[in-house]
Amino acid sequence: MAEEIRKLAEESGTSAEQIAENLGIINTGINRLTDGLSSQFEEMKTQSGNLKANSERNRDSTTRISSVSQEINHLIVNLQEEAKKLEHISSSIENLLAISEESSATAEEISASTQKFLDEVKEILTSVGKISEFIGSLNENLRGIKL
Repeated sequence: MAEEIRKLAEESGTSAEQIAENLGIINTGINRLTDGLSSQFEEMKTQSGNLKANSERNRDSTTRISSVSQEINHLIVNLQEEAKKLEHISSSIENLLAISEESSATAEEISASTQKFLDEVKEILTSVGKISEFIGSLNENLRGIKL
């Protein structure tokens, strides 16, 4: 029985050593896990700060993009108004060209009529000149005749 007690005492000692060794391994694992969690927590804090900074930059960018978009929309409206004005000007120019062409045609007709009138006046003057010569000749012929 003493032998069994000694054996049990040895086994208990061995078991205690194994338990102490296992507790040391568990303790080391817990320490590593704690260190890993602490490291990951710090990394998460850093990433959270980066995410917050990126979020603020994105918000600023969104505000700027919105502002630029509004300016572009305003420019588009202005350009559309200018396009309408140019369309109106183009239409007015086309009307002026049509009037100019009509005026040119009328001027040509007036010029042709004036030229025809001048030609007819020349013919009349030529006829008047011939009649005047005829009257002069008749006058000379009648001078010699007494009544």
